[in-house]
Amino acid sequence: MRRLPSPLSSLLRGSLPLALACASLAGCDEPTPSMNDTGEVETETGEGSSGESGEDVVGFLEVGFGETDFTPIEDGGELRVVWGAQGAAMFPMPIRAGGITVPDDPGDYTDERAPILDVSLDIDGEEPGFCGHFKCVANYPMSFDVLEDGTLQFLYVRVIMPDGVDVMELDGKSAHLVVELDPIDSGTLIEEFDLTVVAEPPPL
Repeated sequence: MRRLPSPLSSLLRGSLPLALACASLAGCDEPTPSMNDTGEVETETGEGSSGESGEDVVGFLEVGFGETDFTPIEDGGELRVVWGAQGAAMFPMPIRAGGITVPDDPGDYTDERAPILDVSLDIDGEEPGFCGHFKCVANYPMSFDVLEDGTLQFLYVRVIMPDGVDVMELDGKSAHLVVELDPIDSGTLIEEFDLTVVAEPPPL
């Protein structure tokens, strides 16, 4: 069964700028108008199988890495810290999907047919926030661009470090990433990754 957007999520659908291209996952709070969260991955259960909701799982989901290029994240691979132009440390995660129901305008996250995204990230030895994870976003309506081959893509999810975290202390730690995408008329696409954090000092 598809989850209903929270009151805050419904408010955000009407207030976030349509031109907003990337998101920040801030702690475990619901997104705010400055945070356009998004993300998800290809399901391992395959097309036509049944998800936890009992609905058929169709389509595909891919999670990538990078601010300009899409490099698929691989289980057992690296989760590399990137330093933004304003000095913020983050994990940029572009999202791709296909074969799912989206609004007539795939970029319209205010439409009830917009897929809903959930992301959680845990890092060994790091204290969880209120949501029970190092970073998370819940019940967030997605917007997509359409690539030439018809694949849906969101520029990237900007997973920004929580305040007070020593970024260099994360280097070499194990991380667990879970991404879920919930289309309006099919089962939830779920992908999980076990990764190793790679952190380098910010540029001078």
